Amino acid sequence: MVSYDFLVVEDDPALQRMWGKMPLLTGKTIKVVGTLQALESMLEDATAGCYILDGKFPREDSGREDFLAPAALESIRAKHPDARVVLYSDSDGCRQLAHSEGVDIYQKSIVIRDLVVRLAGQS
Repeated sequence: MVSYDFLVVEDDPALQRMWGKMPLLTGKTIKVVGTLQALESMLEDATAGCYILDGKFPREDSGREDFLAPAALESIRAKHPDARVVLYSDSDGCRQLAHSEGVDIYQKSIVIRDLVVRLAGQS
């Protein structure tokens, strides 16, 4: 089984590129996927110290963006019940999800590098 420090679900290409630079800047292993389908496929043979979820992303490639953070959280917990999951979003839906599910949430105004450093220091 492959293990990453962080497995990130983010569909915005610009943010994906920023996440992609983080291993060089932080020394952490980071895998970025852009869809729920890709996340669920990764969960078959990968694990992470922390899963970071955007609020809205497509179910599959070329799909439309939907509020799928709850489905992603459910998929992660089904495979890895004790996994640390963090939401990285400004949406009200994610704030409500964080509150109801007991997960941390960080606003997208936090610089990705700072988020990685902060989360790595908490593990």
